[in-house]
Amino acid sequence: MEQVVSENDIVNNNKEEEEVNNNNKEEEGVNNNEEEVNNNKEEEEDVDNNNKEEEEEANNNEEEEDVNNNEEEEEAELRGVTELLYNLSEDEKKLVDEFREIVGDRNINTLARFVILSKGNLEDAEKCLRAFDEMWKEVDGKATKEEVLGELESGKWEIADNFEGQALVNFYYKDHLPENQSIECVLKTIFLLMDLLLMKESTLRNGIIWICFMEESGWANFHLESEKKFAELFSTLDPIVYEMYSKFYLVNSPWYVWIAMKLVSPFLPQETKDNITMVKISELKEIYGDLLNPTLNFYKEVESGENFTYW
Repeated sequence: MEQVVSENDIVNNNKEEEEVNNNNKEEEGVNNNEEEVNNNKEEEEDVDNNNKEEEEEANNNEEEEDVNNNEEEEEAELRGVTELLYNLSEDEKKLVDEFREIVGDRNINTLARFVILSKGNLEDAEKCLRAFDEMWKEVDGKATKEEVLGELESGKWEIADNFEGQALVNFYYKDHLPENQSIECVLKTIFLLMDLLLMKESTLRNGIIWICFMEESGWANFHLESEKKFAELFSTLDPIVYEMYSKFYLVNSPWYVWIAMKLVSPFLPQETKDNITMVKISELKEIYGDLLNPTLNFYKEVESGENFTYW
């Protein structure tokens, strides 16, 4: 028996086919959207990767530039091509060049210091520079910056004003406790102090006046072995030490100082003994007046690490 297909059946079939086609189109559209989303993600990832690569390359270039700049600075420093702090005469410049040939490339200010302090005697300059290098290695290795800052924070050191081109340094002996501060720490402090002061040309050419206030001090502040080390410093850096230390005052000394000086005297060079003067504070004020008041915070200078050429 033949099946008769009605018009309704045909219409329904067409609708179903149309729905199927529409569903297929929707699925195709969804797939296309997903594909576009994936493509967009890939493009974004590519952009991010490119940006990262560009950023890394830029950072690498900056690092290379910094390294190159540091190398150039170090090379310039090694050649002595740094800013000269001092006004050298033509004769002094020639001596600095000769001195560089003897001791090798150093900071130009270090070379100039030893030439000036030795009054142009390059044999003395070389002897003292090499001796200083050995002393610095010893104290720098045994005393940390933190220990030096502790030494300065005690308030025992003061940088006062300038007198006729000479720097004034105050030291309060009553605050010096040998059991708490090693001799290496004290020497390193002195070397840094000298480094800072000698950056000023007038001080380099005229020296430093050391003023040691002895009032309220006693035997607890005195340590013979430490005093021997100071005496050794004067002997080792002879003769330039006397260009740096133009005068040395002991102010308001208690009775024990006379005995202490007799104990130390055999270890001191005669020229050092000749430079030591015992005075009363009233006598000192007649000479220097308000110049004795501190003008520079040495603690802050060392803490910042600035304003040092380093020997």
